[in-house]
Amino acid sequence: FSYNDLTVGKLEYLMTEDEVIKILGEPVTSYNANEKSTAAQTEVVKEKIYSYNELTLIFSEIKGKYVLTAAARGKRYFFKRS
Repeated sequence: FSYNDLTVGKLEYLMTEDEVIKILGEPVTSYNANEKSTAAQTEVVKEKIYSYNELTLIFSEIKGKYVLTAAARGKRYFFKRS
């Protein structure tokens, strides 16, 4: 097993926003979200949520750039940040 195994169609875990937009186009809706990490309540996790009709993608800020960390269709997650 490796992170390269985590794919949804042409999307891969840790792809950048630009890479995803090149494949899917602009999202129908998008917004920024911040939440406190469960590991350290003082750390804020910065995320962007993109919606492509039934497909929802979550990008988390890692090392200064937003990368794909979760994908879901309805309540079913394909891969997600742990």
